[in-house]
Amino acid sequence: MYLLTQWHASGTLAPNPQLPARFREKSPHLSGLEAGDPWSFDTNPFVGTMPLNGLLVLQALLENQDIKASNNTIYTLASPVEGAKRWYVIRDLGYSLGRAGFNGPRNDVETFERGRFIQDVVNGKVRFNFGGRHRKLLDHITVEDVLWICRRLDRITDRQWRDAFRAGAFEESTAQRFIAVIEARIAEGLALQNTLPAAATGR
Repeated sequence: MYLLTQWHASGTLAPNPQLPARFREKSPHLSGLEAGDPWSFDTNPFVGTMPLNGLLVLQALLENQDIKASNNTIYTLASPVEGAKRWYVIRDLGYSLGRAGFNGPRNDVETFERGRFIQDVVNGKVRFNFGGRHRKLLDHITVEDVLWICRRLDRITDRQWRDAFRAGAFEESTAQRFIAVIEARIAEGLALQNTLPAAATGR
């Protein structure tokens, strides 16, 4: 995917240069990657697994309010990568980093800073402060699911986060504010370790 902050279009009524936009190759050369059908969070080979539940937790963490099948794509690889010939990808996160909910703002750092990630834990299930579309997908998320994804996110370095936001053409000061919230939410997820019974934590 490529972000162009300035570009020109031919045969358009809108004056050039056009507004910043993302462009995605239909058939990128990465491992012979080929885009196929969309996939749904409700029906896929990973329903009920910790990786899929962790992926859903990530949507809540980023306030992605548009988790629908048309934003997901199955990619087929010409040769396996780490043993997999198919990737189930969320390839559109455009309605993130604001507040998930009806007409919630996106890409709004002040709103993102004011938001809450985890509401509470009831009978081992985590309740999120998430008002996005299809929020019922998060009803079954456990403490273990949150820990699984947050432990992996915690491995991402500050430099890697900065690179990701730089690729999205964010101002450095704004990017750092977004990153601070993301890292605080990861720490909040990791702190759920303290809610597990002693037998589960190994204490």
